[in-house]
Amino acid sequence: MPAGLSVRSLRKRFGQLLALDGVSVDFAPGEVHAVVGENGAGKSTLVSHLAGFLLPDGGEILWDGSPLPSGDPLACRRLGISMVHQHFTLVDALTVLENVALASGLGGTVDRRALEAKIGELLRRYGWELDVHVRVDSLSVGQKQKLEILKALWRDGKVLILDEPTATLSDGEVDELFRLLRDLAARGMTVILIAHKLREVLAVADRITVLRSGRLVRTVARSEAEEQTLSRWMVGEVPPLELAQLPPRAEPRIVIRDLRVRGDDGRLRVQGVSLEVRPGEIVGITGVDGNGQLELAEAVVGIRRPESGEVLIDGMPVGRHTEEIGYVPQDRHRHGLALSMTISENVLVGLRGRRRFFRGPILLVGRFHSHVQGLVERFGIACSGPNQIVRDLSGGNQQKVVLARALEPFPRVLVAVDPTRGLDVRATMAVHNALLSAARGGAAVLMISGSREEVAALAHRASRISLGRLEPWETPAREDLVLC
Repeated sequence: MPAGLSVRSLRKRFGQLLALDGVSVDFAPGEVHAVVGENGAGKSTLVSHLAGFLLPDGGEILWDGSPLPSGDPLACRRLGISMVHQHFTLVDALTVLENVALASGLGGTVDRRALEAKIGELLRRYGWELDVHVRVDSLSVGQKQKLEILKALWRDGKVLILDEPTATLSDGEVDELFRLLRDLAARGMTVILIAHKLREVLAVADRITVLRSGRLVRTVARSEAEEQTLSRWMVGEVPPLELAQLPPRAEPRIVIRDLRVRGDDGRLRVQGVSLEVRPGEIVGITGVDGNGQLELAEAVVGIRRPESGEVLIDGMPVGRHTEEIGYVPQDRHRHGLALSMTISENVLVGLRGRRRFFRGPILLVGRFHSHVQGLVERFGIACSGPNQIVRDLSGGNQQKVVLARALEPFPRVLVAVDPTRGLDVRATMAVHNALLSAARGGAAVLMISGSREEVAALAHRASRISLGRLEPWETPAREDLVLC
């Protein structure tokens, strides 16, 4: 029996959904092992079993030849198996030191000096700089990622599982993370990486496991894998992206003049931005997170008040056009969806043009239900029906709910921020085609994305944002782009 984690014929069902169907795979010490597949393929379900969060319906998981204590995450952590989740599990109001203490499970009185000394040792070992006395809400996204990993390494871990760790990181932060993962593997740790970006997978993984519809397709060495092959194993043949044609010259629909916007911390995040977007045009903005993108988008859609400057839609202040604006926020969990509500309820909450579904204060349930069912079919939302709870959908299908609400009825303006973050190849293509369809239909589309390839592939014009200011940006040739 091989050392490390061994999964044998693992099965898991959620209601009618067979999430894992007889999956078998080994995760060996001293390697970075990537698990890839489209949304809903079973990746998160698999690693949730490895970390003890789920009980299997069949099969077994062995740890160094002995049964893993399934369904007991604390026992798995004591064995040295830790998981860094896609969405941070940090307490913003506490310091770095306090977050590590909270995650360590230390009971009673905590020896702060001893705790600080051990954290310092770990930081020096991996060459990190992190002030343990600052509050988490003052950290950058990359620093928060380091803190999550620090929490996982606290117990001298043997297995580190990372679920989509690069989704919110800049290119430099991704490179730094990958250097750490290689270092951990070189020290004998088993590193398991869930990822969608195939270029990143090929840059760091030693072996790659592909899942599709809950089944194992195959496990291959990095030397045996190519992007196109992995993509085909994941989702089958993907049709080519039909790029939008430049629209005929028209008057600008969105006009932004000398816009200045402050963030929640009171700092000036957008500094003198001016921009125009015409009907049928996709204008892209790329850049590293934290440079004012979010504040700019919120000002354009009218949910954040600018300090100075103006945003005009068809020559009128944005506040008079909110019914004509579709918005895809950066964080679908925090700002795009009510996760405990159904698909229908989420569509209703943010629905534009909702009067057609009401008679006075009364919702016309049958008409509205038929409308939502039509959205489910049109946008290919994989679900049991309009009454399914949104939390139970895959990330890609959650994003399709956000898109369906933003694009129906058809908007005159569409603002999308990182619309494909954390999505697989197929879901990414669906989102891209929805944005292109909106532009072809005459919407003025402002797309803000940390993915330079995405902006270059879809936008007619593009800029880079840095420290709240727009800068010229020369887009790469489309034939050189890889979007997966």
